[in-house]
Amino acid sequence: MFLLALVFGAALINQGATQTFSQIDPLSIGYDITKCGPLDIALIIDASGSIGPRRFSKMLSFVADSLKAGDFQSNLRVAALTFSKRSVVEFLLNTHVSKPDPKQEVLNNIAELVYTKGVTNTSGALRVASETLFQERNGDRDAVQNLAVIITDGNSNVDRDPIQDANKLKADGVYIVGILIGTDKSINQEEMEAIVSNKDELIRLKKYEDLIPFRETIVRRMCTPNCQEGKIEKKDCRKMQCINGEWKNVGFYGCCFKGRFLSWNQDYQFECDTYRCFQKGACQDDACENFNVNKVKDGCMVGDKCIDDGASVVEENVCETFKCEAGEYKMIQKDCLAQNGQCMKVGAGYTEHCVVYQCQNIDGMVEFRPVQTGCSYKGTCYDLGARVMEDCNTLVCSYDDVSLGYDLILQQQGCNDNGRCRNEGDMWVNTDLCIRYSCVYNKRKDRVVIRERTMGCQADNGCIQKGSEVSAQGCIRYICNKKGDLEILSVGCEFNGACKAVNETWQSPTDKCTNYVCLSDIADDGTPTAYVQKDQDCHDFNGNCIKVGRTVQENCNTYTCNANGHLEPTTVKCSYKGSCYDIGAKWIDDVACKKLSCRMRSIDVYPRIIKNNIGCIDESGRCYLENATKQIENSCLEYKCYEDRLMRLEVCEYKHACYDIGSSWVDKDDCVTVRCLRDPGTGNAIVDTYPYGCFMDNVCRDPGYKFTKDCQEIQCRGGMMGFQVVKEACTWKGGCKEKDQTWFDPQTCTKYGCYEDEDGLDVNEITYGCTSDSNQCIKGGAEHNEGCNKYECNNGKLKVISMGCEFNDGCLAAGKKYFDKENCVHYSCIAKNTTDGSITTQLKERWGCFDYDRCYLPTWKKTEDCTTYRCRGKTRSFSIVNTEHLYYHEEDALT
Repeated sequence: MFLLALVFGAALINQGATQTFSQIDPLSIGYDITKCGPLDIALIIDASGSIGPRRFSKMLSFVADSLKAGDFQSNLRVAALTFSKRSVVEFLLNTHVSKPDPKQEVLNNIAELVYTKGVTNTSGALRVASETLFQERNGDRDAVQNLAVIITDGNSNVDRDPIQDANKLKADGVYIVGILIGTDKSINQEEMEAIVSNKDELIRLKKYEDLIPFRETIVRRMCTPNCQEGKIEKKDCRKMQCINGEWKNVGFYGCCFKGRFLSWNQDYQFECDTYRCFQKGACQDDACENFNVNKVKDGCMVGDKCIDDGASVVEENVCETFKCEAGEYKMIQKDCLAQNGQCMKVGAGYTEHCVVYQCQNIDGMVEFRPVQTGCSYKGTCYDLGARVMEDCNTLVCSYDDVSLGYDLILQQQGCNDNGRCRNEGDMWVNTDLCIRYSCVYNKRKDRVVIRERTMGCQADNGCIQKGSEVSAQGCIRYICNKKGDLEILSVGCEFNGACKAVNETWQSPTDKCTNYVCLSDIADDGTPTAYVQKDQDCHDFNGNCIKVGRTVQENCNTYTCNANGHLEPTTVKCSYKGSCYDIGAKWIDDVACKKLSCRMRSIDVYPRIIKNNIGCIDESGRCYLENATKQIENSCLEYKCYEDRLMRLEVCEYKHACYDIGSSWVDKDDCVTVRCLRDPGTGNAIVDTYPYGCFMDNVCRDPGYKFTKDCQEIQCRGGMMGFQVVKEACTWKGGCKEKDQTWFDPQTCTKYGCYEDEDGLDVNEITYGCTSDSNQCIKGGAEHNEGCNKYECNNGKLKVISMGCEFNDGCLAAGKKYFDKENCVHYSCIAKNTTDGSITTQLKERWGCFDYDRCYLPTWKKTEDCTTYRCRGKTRSFSIVNTEHLYYHEEDALT
């Protein structure tokens, strides 16, 4: 596009090319902005402190008066900025385009501009005009002239040089015009002349009051430098020509596409699609009537990368496969992400803690779902709903909402009554012992226990009546009180026929982890009593007893003995080959080629070891980690372990020697070039051979070797080409003739040439020579005189050019006649065919008759004395023909 920037400046201009207005130009009377043609106008107005509000208002009035006659519907677009220390964009070129009355909106905006004061930052204003106002996105139109106006009363007083910013505008095609108002002391004429496009167009006014009276003159001057008639310029992709004072788009040097210039047939990638610039219409001097930009290749944008059409991408972290099809990024496969981080296809599954999980796709939702559930308990799997009895407690295999997994959940507790299970709340009586039992919950122990209560008074021989005393064989002496309880007179405990003193402890004879203690107690009625309390310890993994609350270490795990005599894991780790690893630990087994990690889910009781294969295992079972190498014994061959766990050969072995990948050499014995390459399929080093030179006499000749044979220069081309003739000649009588050479052989009277046809070079007869009657050889095309005859040798035959007869030491041309008056002889040279097809000449003589010095040719007649005579040439005499009266015409005789 062509940009014309109009810069309004309020400064005084010195004498010279700069225009100082002192009187109104009569040609500008009635001149308004509409006569300038279509314009995009940028107003750059100085609002710095040296202007003042009154002068600023005059500048706005001048701008409004200059624009109010304009056609804002089609011709004009206007943008404006004010500047002092900072530049403020007041409105853009397209701010008012779509409004019902764009002109009035522009005039209203100009009237509302605010005077800001401050320093004069001309550089910043020019930079904002370039980067913001004159942009296509902000309404700048293609092939439309752009006009701008700077009004400043002095020079720029900010450190940055405004000239470099002005040059940027001008380099972009912006035409900058300045109007300066002020005194010599307040301006920098040099700076302003460098800013504007043409210093001859720099306008000077001495005072602000001159803006209005000189408005029409100023507008006419601003419109003058539009363009020179017929001038052609190249702008971006367009060919512009000045026609009737306006720049017109008359063709294209390429394509304008997405704010870029594309040369013919140039490709450009936009949003991952590839577009190509094509010519359209008639073209001349690399400029065409129009252009087309067509999409030639689709692509897809994935994140900040482009994917080619047809390419697939696997998102491993979510197990989804996507494909770019016709510019659309589609998911074509969804797999399940397993706990070990691997992707498993739909239908695949795995088993964990007695639960079988399968990857399923239901209504587009792809995830692992349990297809067979169960609970793992002490190494055994139980179906969902199955019940397990342990020490009178009922455990049910159920889904635990807390742990979000399947586990055996305590459904009901019971009391063990000598092998018989009692439910919580059950009561029973042993009449033999006079004891009443109940199964109740004990908060302190957090379990159900059997509570004993005496129902009468019991002695060794059974129950006794209340009030009676009974001896317990030295253990306890009771008295059965009124409540039916034996009141201890002396306390002791009987156990297996023996008395145990109060506070005495002992071990069960059948279970060393079961201990008893004889405790005194106060019955409900306050009477002393004694009872045996059973304390159950835990069995460790070696059969030893562990007290409640104590811990034990077993196979990297720490267990604590709980109140019900069971060991519960409190600290768990992973055990691997005699070592313990914390949860979350990772390590490598470089013997088994495994990468291991210790993991534990919230639903697990014990951690598990996740194993991933790494490295490479050779045929002997030895592990090599990634990038490790293996040297073959008694050989120079070496293998390397790669990331895909494959051992690949890293060197090539050729004739008992090893070579690195990428090296090449020549084997003169086999006359081949040998290369050590990496096989693109297997990745192994392979030997690749291809012909090097040429074998000749069992010797490998280098490429370029030459020799000559049978007039042919033969060169070794190398590769698959072998020996090839590089220069040929024709064999001729023991010598050589160059290609296209010609020569004449006088022995055969023939012209020969060395020419090439589909069969190669050969000696061809070009023309034959001719043999004259005197056996003389005449070259083809040459002329030959023999007697009075002149011949030309053409294709082996003598072609007659001219013929004649020998006559009087000269030649008489064939067909010509000669009359010898003196001797009365008529000579003629006659050409005639011979029996062998040739042509010969004969000099024919006709002798006449003399009569009184008059010559009569044969058959001619004369009349004399009424007698007619005829000349007989053979006798050269007259004979009488008749004697009739004939008139003799004297003119018939030859004189």
